[in-house]
Amino acid sequence: MIGLPPMAPDLTVRDHVDLVAATWFSGMSQRAAVAAQVVEATGLAELEHRFPHELSSGQRQLFGLGLILARPYEVLILDEPEQRLDSEHVKRLSGILIALRNEGRTLIVATHSDALTEAFADQVLTLDPQR
Repeated sequence: MIGLPPMAPDLTVRDHVDLVAATWFSGMSQRAAVAAQVVEATGLAELEHRFPHELSSGQRQLFGLGLILARPYEVLILDEPEQRLDSEHVKRLSGILIALRNEGRTLIVATHSDALTEAFADQVLTLDPQR
């Protein structure tokens, strides 16, 4: 995730997730299951009837992640997904990443967050700007 995906101002959180899932999954039950899972995992279930502009910056960050998770992928590359997240939301993000890793997903995450790295990383590559 490099930057937030485009968001339509007249679609709710749930509308967005449903739309993304509908473009990737043909079965109605599969689309609904994916959308429900994404909204629940990101902690946005109670906000699913809100519009993107009504979300806090941290909620928008999780919403953007949800839009990405609502589609199939082989490798998920995230660039500082902890941006704009308070410590509670970083814990939620860690839980999402741990669950994805435990499902066998391949994740590549660039982060400055030691808490996020310690929570889920199997391997860490530290880049030294002095070299």
